[in-house]
Amino acid sequence: MSRSKQEKLFYEVIVQIGNRDDTGVGSYSAEVATWVLKDYVKKFQFRNPQLYVIGAYIHLDEETPHLHLNFIPCVSGCKRGLETKTSLKAALVPEDL
Repeated sequence: MSRSKQEKLFYEVIVQIGNRDDTGVGSYSAEVATWVLKDYVKKFQFRNPQLYVIGAYIHLDEETPHLHLNFIPCVSGCKRGLETKTSLKAALVPEDL
């Protein structure tokens, strides 16, 4: 169990397309939204190599399709502390800086 208040074991983001009025579960728009969410997951790791995906779950249990995306931010080449560590702030820094 982690005791650090600064570092988390992993992070979760929830991605949703539309709302119950235009993308309600069971509609054609919800099917399209589900396809888009699946494509988003496939490309997420490529776009964000420093965010290691540990889980991706599309839910159809509420009024609109939505995605729970769990990831661990990993950075290497750190000059202070451990050479490789988990740090969301450092993982989000563009590589060309």
